[in-house]
Amino acid sequence: MTLTFQQPKVLLLDEPTSHLDLRNKVLTVEVLRSIASRGIIVITTEHDPNLASVLADRVLLMKNGKVISYGKVKDVLSRENLIRLYETDIEVFEKNGVRYVLPIISDLLSQ
Repeated sequence: MTLTFQQPKVLLLDEPTSHLDLRNKVLTVEVLRSIASRGIIVITTEHDPNLASVLADRVLLMKNGKVISYGKVKDVLSRENLIRLYETDIEVFEKNGVRYVLPIISDLLSQ
């Protein structure tokens, strides 16, 4: 018997890190980056911009079915775009080349 394996060109995932703890989110991102490094296109939906930042080369932001922005992570995950998307104040910063996004909690509490 000969085993044959599929060689997909695209992997499409819907929120692959949903309901995972932090360790397993990191492991999932590492596996997906490894798959992408082998030339397979990985497309995911993701609600966490921090995970999108470390996983993606390009990001598409959508709200109510309309595109807000598309392009490179550093261009799309801007403070202005994320405030527009989440309708709350956002702080965006970079460390070691990775973009991080934090909501400003005090604004949420004062509303």
